[in-house]
Amino acid sequence: MRLVWFRSELRLEDHPVLYDACRKGGPVRALVCVTPKQWEKHDDAPCKIAFRQALVHGLAQKLAHRGIALDVIERPFYQDLPQALTAYCRSHGVKELWYTKEVPVYEQQRDKAVDKAMEALGVVVHAYDPPWLVPLKGMVNKQGKPYRVFTPWYKHCMSQMDVFLSTPLPAPPAVGPALPPPELPCWTKASFRADLWPADEQKAQQKLHDFLAARLTAYAQARDVPAKPSTSLLSPYLSHGVLSLRQCVWAAWQACVAKGVDPHTDGWIRQLFWRAFYLMIMQCFPWVSKGQPFQREAVYPYEALDEERHRLWATGCTGFPFVDAGMRQLRKTGWMHNRLRMLTANFYCKLMGMPWWEGERFFMQHLIDGDFPANNGGWQWCASVGCDASPWFRMFNPLTQSERWDPDGTYITTFVPELAGLTAKDIHNPPNDVRQKVGYPPAMLDAKAARRHTLARYQQARAPSRP
Repeated sequence: MRLVWFRSELRLEDHPVLYDACRKGGPVRALVCVTPKQWEKHDDAPCKIAFRQALVHGLAQKLAHRGIALDVIERPFYQDLPQALTAYCRSHGVKELWYTKEVPVYEQQRDKAVDKAMEALGVVVHAYDPPWLVPLKGMVNKQGKPYRVFTPWYKHCMSQMDVFLSTPLPAPPAVGPALPPPELPCWTKASFRADLWPADEQKAQQKLHDFLAARLTAYAQARDVPAKPSTSLLSPYLSHGVLSLRQCVWAAWQACVAKGVDPHTDGWIRQLFWRAFYLMIMQCFPWVSKGQPFQREAVYPYEALDEERHRLWATGCTGFPFVDAGMRQLRKTGWMHNRLRMLTANFYCKLMGMPWWEGERFFMQHLIDGDFPANNGGWQWCASVGCDASPWFRMFNPLTQSERWDPDGTYITTFVPELAGLTAKDIHNPPNDVRQKVGYPPAMLDAKAARRHTLARYQQARAPSRP
C-alpha cells in the first residue's frame, strides 16, 4: 500500500507525487492531516481553513472516482503527527509514504520527525522537492551562492526556461474501481467567499484560461488599478496548490507565444516568479520563517505597538479612504488587491511606525490566500528589512496613490460606501464637514509630518554611534 500525504497541493493534475505513486500500480490511499492548534499558532485565517476544508472534500470525491480513498487525521499540533501516522500506517498496511516537501522551518522539523518514525516502522519515504520552477541547485549566482536580488535571479531563471519548463502532468490514472462517495469530517464552521473562489480544480483552471484569453496582454498596464478586473484573482488557488506554478507559467507562456508576445517580458509571468523567489529565500535563509528580518543588521526604528492605532488601521478607519478601502476589502472578502497590500503595509510600517511583524500577522489572520513565504517577503520588503527590499526612505503618499490608481473613487466607494456621491476631488481626502456628516473618521495622522518624523527616526538610528 502506498500512501500519498496531501499538504499544500490540493489537486489532481500536475501533481508529481500523486502521479508517480499511482503510475506504479497497486493500491493507493490518500491522507490529509488536520492540525487546528498548529494552524492557529501559524495565524491561518478562518476563511483560509474553510477554503481548505472545501477543497479537501472535493478532492476526496475525485480521488474516489480513481479508486483512491482519502482519509483525514486530526491532531492538535505537528508534534502529534509522527505517532498518528505510525498508527495509521500500521492499521492500513502502508509500505510507502509519498509527499512533497514544504519550506518553512517548522514544516521541515515535522517532516524530519515523521521520516524518523517511518524509518523505525520500515516504511519507505518518497519526499519530493518543493515546486521550484528551476531546480534549487540551479538558483545560485556565479559565486555559487543563493541570489539575494530578484531581477538577476529572474533573468537567470528565464535563461533556463527552455530546459526546465515542461508540459504539466495530467491527472493520475485510476488505481482501481470507483469507490463510494467519502464521508469526511468537518473541522471548521467558518466560511469563505465561494462566489469569488469556488473550491474546485476545474473551475480554477477555467479562471486561469479566462484570464489568459481576456486580460493577459493588458495586465502589466492595468494591474495596479484595483477598480478594474485586471488581475487574475488566482492567488487562493496558488497558495493551496489547486493550481501549480508550473501550470500557470506554462499556460501563460503558450498564451504569449500565441499572441506574438515575448514570454520573457510578460508582466504576469514575472509576478508568478516573485512567489517562487520568496519560496527560495525562505529555503536558503530559514531565519526569515522565525520572525527575523532577512537583513539581520537592518535598521527598523519602530515604535511600540499602539493597540488603538492598530485597531484604526485594521478596521479601515484611518481616515485615508484608499487605505481604508483596502483594509475593508480584506475583512469583507479575505483578499486584497496587491497595490493596496503594498500601500497598507507601507502605511503601517513607515507612516504609523508600527512593528512590521504585527501587520504581517494580521494579514495572515485574514487572507484566504495567506502564503507564508510570500506574505513574509512582502512585509519585509515594505519595512525595508527584507530581501531586495524597498529603500528605507521610500514611503507611499496615501493621497497621491489614491489619486493615481483610483482617480474617480470607484474602488473607494465599493468598500467605503459612506463616501459615495462625493466628487472626484473630495473623495480622496473628504473635507471635515463631509466626514462628520457621513460618519467617516478624521485622518489619524498628517502624512507629510509622519514622513518627516519617520525619516528623522531612520536617520538617527542609522547614524554611526560616537565613542
